[in-house]
Amino acid sequence: MLVTLVKAAAIGIGALLALKLLVVWIEPRMAFHPSRGLSLRPSDRGVPYQEHRIRTSDGEELVAWEMTVDDPLAEVIFFHGNAGNLSSWFELLEQIRRQRVRLLALDYRGYGDSSGSPSEQGLYRDVDAFLEVFDERIHQTDLPVVYWGRSLGGPVAGYAASRREPDGLILEATFPSKASLMDDFLIFKVLNPLSRYEFPTARFLQERRCPTLVIHGDRDGVISFRQGERLFESLAEPKQFYRVSGAGHNDTDQVAGEEYWKRIGGLIRESKGFTQRRRGAERGR
Repeated sequence: MLVTLVKAAAIGIGALLALKLLVVWIEPRMAFHPSRGLSLRPSDRGVPYQEHRIRTSDGEELVAWEMTVDDPLAEVIFFHGNAGNLSSWFELLEQIRRQRVRLLALDYRGYGDSSGSPSEQGLYRDVDAFLEVFDERIHQTDLPVVYWGRSLGGPVAGYAASRREPDGLILEATFPSKASLMDDFLIFKVLNPLSRYEFPTARFLQERRCPTLVIHGDRDGVISFRQGERLFESLAEPKQFYRVSGAGHNDTDQVAGEEYWKRIGGLIRESKGFTQRRRGAERGR
């Protein structure tokens, strides 16, 4: 009897370890869908830009774009979703730039012309390296800084905010944590305890004080609308929630039209006010 129990326990432990290894192997393949190589650069469309090459602490080389306009209102750092690369996001990036901002966008490791392979901790190292270069060589100190995280870029922007607080934050089509996201998928919810990834957007933003705009389409079939609501509920004031009626995961700007950009412009103006108040408080110390 004892031998039978020991054998059953050994089989169970072996099966659990095998399942753990399977989850660890499959997790990055489900989380990240990068496209290698850049098929399009802003200059191909007549848009002036500067390309930055950034070295990470673990030896990867990242590519970031800087696209600007005359007399910008703010600096916007855009963290894109889990698919494609900067070339795939060019149309949206160009529209953002047209809102009179100096735009910076980073390709994570394994995306576009950035070296390496993506992982959750790897993306955070990418952010650390980017923010160091941004502060030392790129940032114009008279401009407010806005982080914009879209989809998987949400937790990346959240991490960035925990390292260097921005003057404004936009979280679009994203989620409070991977565990919360798994609530929408029963089989993944069961396997989640074996996972290493967390993507804890809400936790990263616990100390956040800047104005924040959460945007979510109410027909999002990739990251459900209730995930956007949960994220919004976890945040402290000041915050706004923009429900884009009829929009899915990738078309919020197209469905909302001009109203979308009005909301973005409003957040940028709020960020400028936040910058002024913060600098006033620092001078008063």
